[in-house]
Amino acid sequence: MRARLVRALRARFALSVCLRIRCVGIKNPSRKPGARRAAESRITSFSNRCEGMLRKPCHARAGAKGSTGSSSDALGRSEWYSFLDEVNRAADGLIKASGAGRDVWFRGHTCKSYPLLPTLLRGYFDLGSERTRAHIHRQEHRLYREFAARIREFHGLVNEDWDNLFAMQHCGAPTRLLEWSESLAIGIYFALHRFDGSPGVPSPPDPQDPPCVWILNPYALNARFDGAASVRTVVDPKELGTEGQRGSNGRYRDVLRGPNVSWQEPVAVHPLHRTTRMQLHRSWFTIHGDLHVGLDEVEGHDSFLARVDLPHAAESAAREYLRDCGLDLLSLYRDLPHIGAHLNRCNVSEKLQFMKATAV
Repeated sequence: MRARLVRALRARFALSVCLRIRCVGIKNPSRKPGARRAAESRITSFSNRCEGMLRKPCHARAGAKGSTGSSSDALGRSEWYSFLDEVNRAADGLIKASGAGRDVWFRGHTCKSYPLLPTLLRGYFDLGSERTRAHIHRQEHRLYREFAARIREFHGLVNEDWDNLFAMQHCGAPTRLLEWSESLAIGIYFALHRFDGSPGVPSPPDPQDPPCVWILNPYALNARFDGAASVRTVVDPKELGTEGQRGSNGRYRDVLRGPNVSWQEPVAVHPLHRTTRMQLHRSWFTIHGDLHVGLDEVEGHDSFLARVDLPHAAESAAREYLRDCGLDLLSLYRDLPHIGAHLNRCNVSEKLQFMKATAV
């Protein structure tokens, strides 16, 4: 369909330009060669722009009906319902197996190979070496102090170090946090959209590395916290303290003063929702300790963690589900840059619809 539309647009534009060339050549023969070259250049440029605009959103419009639209839609919906059933089974399994808590958290990844590792710990060759650990700790201290000094809008509103850390994570700065949501729909949104460049761009399908949703039982995770099997709650981050003992009133800057942090495995913590973005995302966090491995690499992770892959065939139905939920970039990010990105995406979509309608 896309190729036919491009060829139709190219032929239509070429015909109109060639007619102009012919008229110009009759009126002024000396201008004919230059006009022809300019017209050919314009045709090529126009065709490339059409192909680029049509190629960019094609994966976001995978549900458009074609000659095999009915069978594709039926297959997609079947895969989508299977995905939801698997999510429910995985969540129920985590809850029943551990007997800890009745709620689970969700986190979406655009590809299943993406590690459950915080940004602060990514990209190193040897996370286990003492030299790397010391560098990461120094870097974390420096980044946190600079961020706390520069966030003018928080001054006078927030007096707790941990709130600064959660805001730091939401601003995209490197931290030892992983963000989760109590909403499955939000997890699916992040599984289908990239944020490494233009925010909220639909992720192109990759059958070899499909998107996925991770499911976490935070209570089962915290039951492992320092071997305290009686822990059946999400930890207040201040209770991590400087010694990793519950009941303390630790500040994050105190945690960073030592040569390393005082707990080992990741812990599920609850933030105070000080910012609008945290409220919109329904955010919860896990914070990595001194064990620098992905959450899915922690020994015994099957007792608190599960992954469900989202098949490529189900992506169209998943996007329709998000539209029915009213979940888009603007509903999750309400700051000025994301409003601009949302309006730009709406403009591109409507432009393409107009071009398709007028090309017939």
